[in-house]
Amino acid sequence: MSLERRLRWLTLSLFLGCLVMVTYGFTSYRSAELGAWMLKQTPTQIPWEIIDANRVSSGTIVKAGTNTIIHLPIPVGSSGSILREVLFGNKGRDIRYWGYCFAPPGTMSTQTGLPGKLFLSEAERAYRAAQVQVRLPQFTPLNPPTTRRQITSTRSSGLIRHQKEIFSEGETCYVMTSAQLFIGSDVDGDGLNSKLEQNGSTDPNNPDTDGDGLTDGEEVFTYRTDPLRRDTDGDGLIDGLEVRTGTDPLSADTDHDGICDGYCRRGHTGRVCSEFSHTTDCTDTGQSQWMGEDKNLNGIVDSGETDPRKWSTSGDGVSDLQKYYSNLLNQQTGR
Repeated sequence: MSLERRLRWLTLSLFLGCLVMVTYGFTSYRSAELGAWMLKQTPTQIPWEIIDANRVSSGTIVKAGTNTIIHLPIPVGSSGSILREVLFGNKGRDIRYWGYCFAPPGTMSTQTGLPGKLFLSEAERAYRAAQVQVRLPQFTPLNPPTTRRQITSTRSSGLIRHQKEIFSEGETCYVMTSAQLFIGSDVDGDGLNSKLEQNGSTDPNNPDTDGDGLTDGEEVFTYRTDPLRRDTDGDGLIDGLEVRTGTDPLSADTDHDGICDGYCRRGHTGRVCSEFSHTTDCTDTGQSQWMGEDKNLNGIVDSGETDPRKWSTSGDGVSDLQKYYSNLLNQQTGR
């Protein structure tokens, strides 16, 4: 049998299987947009797309409102598998999508019910749960079910359970989504799939493109730092060191005392005068200068340095910046 004929046969088989799943999964939800919309269509009205392993490997888009079949590549992840959230671009909390992965050949006849496993995004699970809560009576210890029909309704909610969280290389899956999804493999294991790496110009074969000690996925999804810059906030401290030591990688001045966390050039204007001296005891700050709290950029508060996490390192209520200029003033006046 030719490849084209096999693909046609697979498409027809998948459509029939998916139609059964759609009917099974959505008949309990009259207001479920995805399922209700699909049930009203004929096979020719619902567009179909088959995404082969090469496209998944390099990164691609799953279109909204389209019956999509995806073939996962080998390898699909650094360990031979990939998390659902990574595969679908970490959008499960925002986008309603659901799907079904077929069981490996030779195992379907040994299973009861639908072969393979279903997966639903967090947004889809939350929506379905809300529909069940609205549809079912709200029973409490003070308001128990009193009829046989009510008792039966509490036992069977019609809610499809999320079953699959980890996807294996070489699997074939069906996907339906309410909005486009950026999908791809993750061979470097950094939590960014190949489509997101492509969009962000990061290296799909290097888990830490900028070498700052944070994976590209951590930078994008956890810390919101720039995976292409070692020092996102420009304070002299690399992002990974800031995360480990508790300073803010998105703020050059974590404690807001006026001195950057690491060691950087800052421009200042005006004059700073001693509070208890004549106006001649002043230092001109009208030009840029190098200053910082962690001058050797090692993430440790060494002797002669102030703590970038504390507005007043000594805890006496005087800011580190004020002490810095007081010391500078005393040095210039010989005090």
